[in-house]
Amino acid sequence: MTTTLRVDKEFLALCPPLSNEEAGLLESSIESEGCREPIIVWASDGETILDGHNRYRICSKLGTDFKTRQHKITTRDDAINWIIANQLMRRNLTEDQKCYLRGKRYNAEKKATPGQPQKECGQNDPISSGRTSERLAQEYDIAEATIRRDAKYAEAVDKIAASSGKKARDSILSGDAKLTKTDTIKLAELPKETQKEAMEGGLEAVKKAIEKSKPKKSRKPKAERPSALERRAARAALRKLEDILTRIGVAGQCTKHLNAIRSEIEDA
Repeated sequence: MTTTLRVDKEFLALCPPLSNEEAGLLESSIESEGCREPIIVWASDGETILDGHNRYRICSKLGTDFKTRQHKITTRDDAINWIIANQLMRRNLTEDQKCYLRGKRYNAEKKATPGQPQKECGQNDPISSGRTSERLAQEYDIAEATIRRDAKYAEAVDKIAASSGKKARDSILSGDAKLTKTDTIKLAELPKETQKEAMEGGLEAVKKAIEKSKPKKSRKPKAERPSALERRAARAALRKLEDILTRIGVAGQCTKHLNAIRSEIEDA
């Protein structure tokens, strides 16, 4: 009889799902050789899984015994960061999965310590020492702005998962949904029901939902052409102006401007 462990939904969401092929290979391996690697659990309770969700699921399905190893972590945020760091060491992650995990770590670590508020700056603000985005950017050898974009992307993916279910998150991060990061962020800004309907309808439905949400540009009314009477009045005014300029002796200096005005009147 296998041991019953606790699966924390938030911790599980940080672990990208295996492909069908990977899951099949892992199940075949466990079925023929047993579970060779221990499942890592949080030492605070001895049962919450930190690493090994897939092995636990398969062992429970097959009735295969497994070993556990406790890992000492103080807080829940520390546990989240440990899981993310552990997942980022996997070689088979998609680029979107990496962005999501980096963003999740940033969002977890930027939370201010009680009594010590932490200020996060904008993308173009001067770099200050100790900032979360700066530290993570150095750790992952990427731009600081990329870390903040990852954070926004992670938030968007989680919003869509909240409205459309875990499968929606898996579909986005695996690349099956074929959504760009921009599409994902824009979709997350729409009402929950719209998000769900769009994800169920596929890529084209998502594109249509995003396009439909864009504010319509108001067209400026075309200026009405002046009437013949108005043009005659304008010509008369121009002639009067020319007479005044001639009397004061500056008409020659204004010839270019007067001709331009005359052209505007005739073309109107």
